[in-house]
Amino acid sequence: MKEKRFGKKQMVLGLMVLLLGAAVYLNYYVASNTPTVSAPTGTTATTRALGESQFVNSTVAEEDYFTAARRNREAARQEALDILQETLQDVKLEASLQQEAVTAAAAEAKAVEQEDAVESLIKAKGFADCVAYLENGVCHVAVKAAELTEAETLQISQIVMSQTGISAQNLQITAVE
Repeated sequence: MKEKRFGKKQMVLGLMVLLLGAAVYLNYYVASNTPTVSAPTGTTATTRALGESQFVNSTVAEEDYFTAARRNREAARQEALDILQETLQDVKLEASLQQEAVTAAAAEAKAVEQEDAVESLIKAKGFADCVAYLENGVCHVAVKAAELTEAETLQISQIVMSQTGISAQNLQITAVE
């Protein structure tokens, strides 16, 4: 008998992998490209996100960019890992597809470890805060600074390259106030 190369299960796994990639990309895109507008003169806030509400006479502080970025990254990762977990629990799934899901989960775990190491080492160099995103051999790093000197950029590049093995052309560093 002739075997099917792409059955329903393979299509579902392929779709889940595509959705995982899309979720991670959208999380990064939204977290790093939030448009901002200057606040009116005379207010205490200097920069606000478009569409963001403002509390009047309130002591509630705005959420920090880096805190929001980490929260969004973790939410996207958790959603992706939930999908992989469901895939692994499907007893009818072929062994090769289960192995692909295990490989994807291992790659995600390795990315989490590398991001944590990069963030910790950058903070150890004296930066107030940072957040790193690793995806498909590319690393995006946002560092809390008004601007970065050439020496600071080199320090960050060396940390990322040593911890992840990513080359300099696949590294993007952004200063965020």
